[in-house]
Amino acid sequence: MLPACAPPHIHGVTAEDLADDCRRAVIAFCRGVSGGWTKRELAEWLAGPYAAIAHLTSSEDTPPPPSVRPPSSQRHETPVPGLADGRIMSLLDPAWQDAISCIEACANGSEHLFVDEAAEWGTLARVVDDDGVMLFAPVHRSGLSLAQRVQSLVLCDYLLRPEDYRGELQVCSHCSVVLLGDADRRRGQCADHQRRSDIVTLGFAPLEAEEG
Repeated sequence: MLPACAPPHIHGVTAEDLADDCRRAVIAFCRGVSGGWTKRELAEWLAGPYAAIAHLTSSEDTPPPPSVRPPSSQRHETPVPGLADGRIMSLLDPAWQDAISCIEACANGSEHLFVDEAAEWGTLARVVDDDGVMLFAPVHRSGLSLAQRVQSLVLCDYLLRPEDYRGELQVCSHCSVVLLGDADRRRGQCADHQRRSDIVTLGFAPLEAEEG
């Protein structure tokens, strides 16, 4: 259970905006891992897509987490700036594996295990948008592991639109990213590759055809 308290307000962000941003950040992370991210690319993701979401609310405005210790599996995680380039996968791969496990749990109805952990470490908080609607948002806290940060994005997206996660998991036929939502699953492609496919379909005829 997430702790109950007067939730902070976030401005200019709807539930759909927040869920979309979280999903895009998770997909970018998963693609980055499979594509062989460098330390620089991970740092850019943390300072860009992740930070834009996790800093919507301040940890000072949310209740302190019950636990002050990192999970045993992440207790000795090396910060990104101090990590040697050759060891970047030792940080990325466990976080990716945990993200997939979290997505699978959301799909099969056992997500409460991850939600409880998020509450314990304070990575998710209740917030209120401009219309007074209660939402969930990831929270940046110092000392969080990379896995905890990625999981908070997955859980935020799930809690805002759980129907997209229900059912058998499928992956994009082009990039193997997990497909979420009925539309993507019917097409068998992620949104990015659907757009590329639409560009090809709606684009100009090949030069060979024009010459003929």
